[in-house]
Amino acid sequence: MIVQLFSRAVRPNLVLMILLALEMILLTLIRIIVMRQQTGSNEDRIMVIKINNKEYNVKVAETPEEKRKGLQGIKELKEDEGMLFVFDEA
Repeated sequence: MIVQLFSRAVRPNLVLMILLALEMILLTLIRIIVMRQQTGSNEDRIMVIKINNKEYNVKVAETPEEKRKGLQGIKELKEDEGMLFVFDEA
């Protein structure tokens, strides 16, 4: 009888602990994905910039090749997407 009561009391706590652990794992994976999107590779480096309190996801074109290519090949852009061209000061 005592064992049955104990096991019933532990089950909800165990389920809660498992759910919390899964939530932490999921949040960590989301952070990793976001960090990879923000830094990206040299080919597809994406930055989040803020203009007038609105955030935009922009690809960064720094090299001559990236600037030449621009948005060529992109079939569709969302309202909050674009490309940032970086030029040295003259």
